[in-house]
Amino acid sequence: MVIQKLQTSQVLAEERARDVENLAVLNQHIISQMHTGVLALDSQGNVTMLNASARQLLGIPDNNSGFNLRENVPELGEQVWLWQQHSPNAFLPFQARADLPEVQSSATQLDSGEILIYIENTSALAQQAQQLKLASLGRLTASIAHEIRNPLGAISHAGELLAEQYAADHMMTKLTSIILKHTQRVNNIIETILQMSRRKTAEPSMLVLNVWLSKFIREFSDIKQADEEDISLQISTSDIHIAMDPEQLHQVIWNLMDNAWFHANQKIKPCIKVVVEQQNKQVCLDIVDNGPGVPEDVQTHLFEPFHSARQGGTGLGLYLARELCQANGARLNYIRDELNKGFFRISFPSEWQEIVKQ
Repeated sequence: MVIQKLQTSQVLAEERARDVENLAVLNQHIISQMHTGVLALDSQGNVTMLNASARQLLGIPDNNSGFNLRENVPELGEQVWLWQQHSPNAFLPFQARADLPEVQSSATQLDSGEILIYIENTSALAQQAQQLKLASLGRLTASIAHEIRNPLGAISHAGELLAEQYAADHMMTKLTSIILKHTQRVNNIIETILQMSRRKTAEPSMLVLNVWLSKFIREFSDIKQADEEDISLQISTSDIHIAMDPEQLHQVIWNLMDNAWFHANQKIKPCIKVVVEQQNKQVCLDIVDNGPGVPEDVQTHLFEPFHSARQGGTGLGLYLARELCQANGARLNYIRDELNKGFFRISFPSEWQEIVKQ
């Protein structure tokens, strides 16, 4: 009787062990397939477990495991420390690298003392926010632009009349020239703002990138009267697809190319390189010119509206380019490579590649 009970207990124990093992495998599979990044920290701040999404969102190589969080992702490590100190500003949105998406983290502590960190990609929320912001900004700026345009037209007309009446006066000609130059600049800003107010909601569609870029470069070269060797297109494969509103992509690339053309050294060929490749399951489109690059003191304000280091610029080109990228679920950043060479990169999310494959 006792032996029979022991045998029954052993069978039950083995069944429970198999259930626990199967549950562990299932949990591991679920965690590995989650879009939310998950990683676990021990009491020393070392990462004991992380899923594929966490690696992708934080830019951690596949062969890197058992590392210290603060050494590899300093900003997240600092946020975890602030959370342990009960700071209300512990988990703020951040980017682990300039070429990675913005993420928002949260954490919980287990009974074992380990800390579980959850990392969410905020791109979708940012995209919705950008759509709302562009729509609201458009309505506001349209009304302001209309009110400014009337007095601006009167100033410009008065300047033209003064220039005609005092054409022989050198000093008066110089002063009226200044008036007309700056009224034209303000008018250019107003035109840009009005374009924002008329902009339609983003309607992304699938584009074959090498075909679209080849056509765009021919158009750009014709308008800028550039030689064939001035602009090079380097693309790793001909079947790379992206999803973006074609009109808005055209405006983004045009702004970046126009900026690159302005700053490039046109005596050295090619002046501009357009490089497309797939990195970490995403498509990266780089626009690289051979100019001096953006000074460090300007980089922090690069995408701010009305901030321009280019004489005569409105300071809205890069701002609008980033806004349009975010409205389409893409990202625009200024990157520095290992040689400290700066360039602009548009990153298109990997989800679109999966849609094309299906």
